[in-house]
Amino acid sequence: MKSRALCMIAGALVLTGACGPKSGDESASASESSGESSTEGTGGSGTTEEPGPTTGEPTTGEPTTGESTTGLPADCPEGQEHLAPLWTAEFEPSPMSFGFYSGMGPIGRMADGRIVVAMNFQPTQEQSGLALLLFAPDGALLGPQTAALGTSPVEVHVLRIGADDQPLVLAEHFDTGDGSIHKLTRFSADMEVLSQIELVFPSPDVLVKPVMAVAGDVLAVAGHDAQLGARQVARLAPDTGAPLWKRELAGPGDLIPRQIAIGPQGDVAVAAHADFVGDEEDTLRLWRFDAGGAPIWDRVITVPVYEDITALHFAPGDQLVVLRGTVEFSTRAELLSVEVATGETRWELTVAEPEGDMTAWAQDMLVDGDGFTIPVSRSKWHHDIQTSTHTLELRKVSLAGELLAVDPLPGVLVPDTTSWVRSLRGRCGELILLESFSDLRMFAFAR
Repeated sequence: MKSRALCMIAGALVLTGACGPKSGDESASASESSGESSTEGTGGSGTTEEPGPTTGEPTTGEPTTGESTTGLPADCPEGQEHLAPLWTAEFEPSPMSFGFYSGMGPIGRMADGRIVVAMNFQPTQEQSGLALLLFAPDGALLGPQTAALGTSPVEVHVLRIGADDQPLVLAEHFDTGDGSIHKLTRFSADMEVLSQIELVFPSPDVLVKPVMAVAGDVLAVAGHDAQLGARQVARLAPDTGAPLWKRELAGPGDLIPRQIAIGPQGDVAVAAHADFVGDEEDTLRLWRFDAGGAPIWDRVITVPVYEDITALHFAPGDQLVVLRGTVEFSTRAELLSVEVATGETRWELTVAEPEGDMTAWAQDMLVDGDGFTIPVSRSKWHHDIQTSTHTLELRKVSLAGELLAVDPLPGVLVPDTTSWVRSLRGRCGELILLESFSDLRMFAFAR
């Protein structure tokens, strides 16, 4: 089975404002191990107590309703140098805390620019539960907001921002004896817990982890249905979690849904990985359903053996774009575009391939109005840890599938990191990167 092992991250925060990325030595020495949070700015430095649970109210003033000629809020800065470092933040464990744990660092952005990361929160050895870690738009830690603390661990699968700016977290909760259940937890924009509901679908499965997409009040999931013994996709009622419709994703027994996306008309697309038995070829399988669950088209595409599907997006130009890492223990990143209407292939591109002894990996991508932005990490060995050979670069691809630019981003991946990097756009279009291994590290760069 070609899958990426989960890694664990934990933390207390160090924030450096208006500066570039730090080296590994600087990162390690920027805070004391007391678990307190310190901040630095141009006006000096000080030490404060670590913040408790926050109400989530913005700390940067009232949000603007004006728009500039760039399409961004009117109060956003203009004239910044492309990819100029804006701020960095680091979350490290305090001595007596087990901190936050997650494998893929699910990350999202609120309308006012606040950044949320969903994780299992374990403040002590006896306590565990779901929580959001909340940051201000400038990277300052606002505090953890816990949904419920008990004695059982949680594995967070997906974080999405839904209607009314409400974070939704799909997680597996191990609080049923020998088994586990999936729960959907909804937070308000003020980070108060609104609901936590048990889902009858998808079923927990050690190999088939659920995927979820949210667009307004449309919520769609794909995963394993234990009762039917099949892979399914469903649209769920946002208030109850009950399936409004559910359809089978037909295919071989090793089929694994890996990404799901919602289109502008409420249509749902799914990308799955299957046919692992061969040494040279796998299949990439795609489906599109209308808003009511009626099948529109499906495709089975034979491609060179690959490790994972890391992104699926409806994109400008009526296209559906899929990002995958090819070859067992990925060495290159591949992008495929198909027509939304028919599923026919429009173009293909090798986004990044090995350079010398350095492999390439892309964990996700951003869809901008004029193209795709893809962070590509490199190392001598697949997801190599504690090595001096990590590098990170930003690759810009046009909507027509042409590689436009490659920009190195030094300082993000340092020796004590892994090559898993998540990305999003900030309120003013800035690039925000989240790197997580033993610590959670966040970086912001000008658009």
